[in-house]
Parts: sequence; C-alpha cells; structure tokens
Amino acid sequence: MALPWINATYLKLRRRGRIVSVAVIIAVGVNTDGKRGVLGMEFGTSEAEAIWTEFLRKLTRRGPRRQARRLRRP
Repeated sequence: MALPWINATYLKLRRRGRIVSVAVIIAVGVNTDGKRGVLGMEFGTSEAEAIWTEFLRKLTRRGPRRQARRLRRP
C-alpha cells in the first residue's frame, strides 16, 4: 500500500441489552493502481491516545503489505 488513510468514527452497538457508543478506528490503504484495502480496524471505548497508539503499533508489527480485507469500488 502506497498511501494509508486512518480515521475514527463512533457507532451505536447493543451490549448486554443496552445501546452504547463505541469508537471504531480504521486504516485504509490505497496502492499505486488506486485499489483500496482495509489495513486494520479496532473497536474501543473512546479515541484516547492509548487506543490510537496500540492500534498503530499493531499495524506496524503486522507490516504494510498484509491487508485485513479488500474493498470494492462503488
């Protein structure tokens, strides 16, 4: 992957019968051919620095060549 894009958003999930807000951090890579792929995704209670740091460390340990899942263009 030539260009990574990392962002976070919040989703509402049902846990133990209650609706809770969770942070979802996702890294998407775009290669030189314009193909996109999900490099990683992590759920957390917030966008705290510790959660971002752990997410980025996991991506670094795994390496940039391995994708978690492929995305199709609309």
